[in-house]
Amino acid sequence: MGVMSFSKPIFIIDDDRRDREMLERALRHVMPEARFRSFAVLEDSYGPILQDKPQCIILDDYLSHMNALDTLPFMKRMSMDGRIIIVASSLVRGRKEVLTAAGCADYLAKPDIASDPQILSDAIHALALKRKAAAERKQQQPSLFDRFPELQNLPPLEPRDRRRSV
Repeated sequence: MGVMSFSKPIFIIDDDRRDREMLERALRHVMPEARFRSFAVLEDSYGPILQDKPQCIILDDYLSHMNALDTLPFMKRMSMDGRIIIVASSLVRGRKEVLTAAGCADYLAKPDIASDPQILSDAIHALALKRKAAAERKQQQPSLFDRFPELQNLPPLEPRDRRRSV
């Protein structure tokens, strides 16, 4: 995969210090140009998330006090949906579908990342490409008024009298 530059940091949120260090090593190995920040406590990341709007968040599936599925609605409200990669000690059958339906971009096993860090890099790059393509599609889609200029000249709608029968 080609080199992609990231102007925004990548956040790692995992309550296990060894797992955070493994994820940091993996990122340094395959994405030396990337900046990242690590957090042991989810709540400590909220302010930096709102301030930095990170490129993506690598989030442990099961933090000591909640699981990733519980955090996704909150992350969505912080405009982070589609930027979250969930990592787990072992993958659970059917969990990826549930998590992606809730707004995460990918679901990866920590042992797989430890043995092949490129897996994490590929997921981050795929996420970035998907977001870029969505932004380009949104920019290229003309508005309804651009497609049908005659709509701009329509008189405003009058409120309908609900007492009258039609």
